[in-house]
Order: sequence, then structure tokens, then C-alpha cells
Amino acid sequence: MQIKNYINLKQMAETKSLFKLVTGVLVLVTVAACQTTNDEGVETATAIEADTDYYSSYTKATRSKTVHDEFKTRFSITSTFLTTDFRNAMAKRHLELFQESQPVLGEASDKAGFFISAHVSNEDLADLRDERLWNIFVDSPSGPIQPVLIKKLREKEQWKAFFPEVNLWTEEYLVLFDSSFGDSEKLVQKDAVRLMISNRHAKVSFNW
Repeated sequence: MQIKNYINLKQMAETKSLFKLVTGVLVLVTVAACQTTNDEGVETATAIEADTDYYSSYTKATRSKTVHDEFKTRFSITSTFLTTDFRNAMAKRHLELFQESQPVLGEASDKAGFFISAHVSNEDLADLRDERLWNIFVDSPSGPIQPVLIKKLREKEQWKAFFPEVNLWTEEYLVLFDSSFGDSEKLVQKDAVRLMISNRHAKVSFNW
């Protein structure tokens, strides 16, 4: 009986030791995984939210809308007004990230432009370029102003450096209008610019 108890106690001690060893290894692995040490000369890119000057320009120029209908999310759209101030902020961030001066979304330099990121739950309605399904215009006292270009943008990783809403499920577009209302100083005026986007489910307005 004493021998049996001795064996049981020994097995329990060995089990506790093994448990402590495994726990210790797991803790070390977890700590190592949570720590990131860069080599000398490596500087990680500043996140959008941490880039205070750029993020301030981004939030000033950006509006978001989500449409819910019949307990479903029909679509979500984020639109950034490509004002001169915002494009200058983009160019500055591009220089800091890539160490080269290069125009970004230069097509909007002589037109009124918007960067649009959209997530549409119904794939059959997903393409904002389809005029049979979507209507995009700028509201004005003289009537709707139609876009001269709705361009689908491809390089998603490129836009993630500037627009935090871009993800695997969104589609990005450049929408241009042949008008001069895109001056940044108009952002201080109430309803100076109103972008309208609609489909069969709903219409949304973005005001700057």
C-alpha cells in the first residue's frame, strides 16, 4: 500500500512538473510573439490615424453613410472630397512613406473629384459605374451635375495607405466632375457641395 501511494505521489509530481514546463513554454512563446524588434535602420510606416496632419485633413474631407433596410445592410459608402488641401496632404504622406515626390490622384487637379469606397451586399448591384443601377451627381441650384468620369480603382494596397475604410470587401472609385466647385475654402460653407448617390434601395447625400 505504501509503495502504491509512493508511485501515485511520484506520478502526480511528474505531472505537475510537466504542466509547469508546458505552461512556461507557452508563456515564452506568447511573449515572443507579442514583441517586435526591428533591426537597426528599420522604421515602420506611420499609421493613418497616427499621422495627425494627414488624418486631420482626411476627416475634414470624408463623409460616410450606411443604408439599412428590412433588417439588412444594403450598402455602405465612404466619400472623400479631393480638395486641394486634401490632395496636398496626400502628396505629403506619399513623400513620407515612399521617399519620392509623386502626384496622387492627379486627375482631380483640374476637376472636382471624389474618392469613393463602397461595400454593397448584393453583388448584382456592386458596380457603381452601372448607370442602370446607380445615379451619382452633385446637387446644385441650376440642377444636377453629372460626372464626366467614374473610374474603378484597382491597386487596393496602394489606397490602404491613405484611406482606412479600404478593405477586402470594398470597391474603390474615382468620380470626377467638370466643375470648379472643388476649392477647399468652400468646405467652411454649409452645404456648399452636396454629392448624391442612389439606387433602388435608397438615396444618400454627402455634404461639405
